[in-house]
Amino acid sequence: MLDKALRAALRQAYNNSVDYRRALALRDWREVERRAFLDQLHQVGALSLLEIGAGPGPDSRFFRDQGLKLITSDLALENAFACREQGLLALVLDACAIPFAANRFDAVYSANCLLHLPKREFPLALAQASRVLKPGGRFYLGQYGGPDRESVWEDDVYQPPRFFSFFSDEKLLGVVAKQFEIVNFKSIPLEEDTATLHFQSLTLRKAA
Repeated sequence: MLDKALRAALRQAYNNSVDYRRALALRDWREVERRAFLDQLHQVGALSLLEIGAGPGPDSRFFRDQGLKLITSDLALENAFACREQGLLALVLDACAIPFAANRFDAVYSANCLLHLPKREFPLALAQASRVLKPGGRFYLGQYGGPDRESVWEDDVYQPPRFFSFFSDEKLLGVVAKQFEIVNFKSIPLEEDTATLHFQSLTLRKAA
């Protein structure tokens, strides 16, 4: 059963912070990451992409502007509105209940979204991403991790405070490998204020 209370708090936190998030500058390494994924999509001839957890839409706008047929999505209504203001096709949906037919997309992209799911729900979100991918399709999964824990971040600047689920590299790779082929994994160090965390970048492939 999905955690409805967790989702309600998360939805409220992101609805309350959409203007703050729109003003954030994208980190240089994030730009490198999405460009590398785009290059791989070009190599395999991918045309359609679903973004899960788009926020106010900086990555979706990038992929749209590069010519991909994009549908973007977020749990928070205000984020979806922010995406629509930029001409994006944006839906409100839950990563664990994606309402598209099987084998719909050439690619799926999700950065710092699935880390808000309890670990017991994480495999369900992976299964949903796999279901809507075409055989051989690519999935970019990026999120913060390192310490193996899950809890509400009590000192969060967002209100209400958000829930986070962090995996060690070993555990994350183990969970993901049950549903996808791992094309590439790398660990990206972060700034001093998040010294206990790093960014886990995975490019995955749905088995043909």
